[in-house]
Amino acid sequence: MIDLLRAAREYLYERALPTDGFLAYVRAHRLDLFRIEGFAGVAAATPIIDCGNARFDFGDEHNEAVPGFICEAFAADGETVIDLVAWPLDRPDQPMSMFGRVGLIGVAAAMNPATYIFDNPLVIERNPLDWLRSGCVGAAIVDPRVAAWELIDCPGRIAGQDQAHARQLLELAHSVIDGSRFVAPARNARAA
Repeated sequence: MIDLLRAAREYLYERALPTDGFLAYVRAHRLDLFRIEGFAGVAAATPIIDCGNARFDFGDEHNEAVPGFICEAFAADGETVIDLVAWPLDRPDQPMSMFGRVGLIGVAAAMNPATYIFDNPLVIERNPLDWLRSGCVGAAIVDPRVAAWELIDCPGRIAGQDQAHARQLLELAHSVIDGSRFVAPARNARAA
């Protein structure tokens, strides 16, 4: 996996040029590239293909490729690149990862106890583009199946963008918990 990730990153770096399309996207969404680099690494606007199951691949020479935005995703240590994240330029609410190793982009903030100091919650943005626009504050969901486990492991409160979004996050966390494992009262459970 390390060799595949290394090769994918090299491929991304070759495409991380300040093209007119990339600069137009950055300007249109008011992205601060200097801020982003520290939290989302190298970024590029390049063709991508949706491989299904929330996965993507580079689509330079593919008929079904669409213009996409790609950035790196860091591990909880905030330094190690674990995957690449992409979305179609016109559909930031459909993020994908290349290798399926990222649930939350911004997971370093999610797992850092300092995020929650003075009872502050972790802010979850609706999509990775909103996370980039926020200056990479908090986190955003890329793969809900992986993110559910990461949300459960967060050491503090979690804030959605509104009540409906907060409910969606709670439902996502509940989706990975088998409620039948919890029984009451304890004395009846032992007898069974």
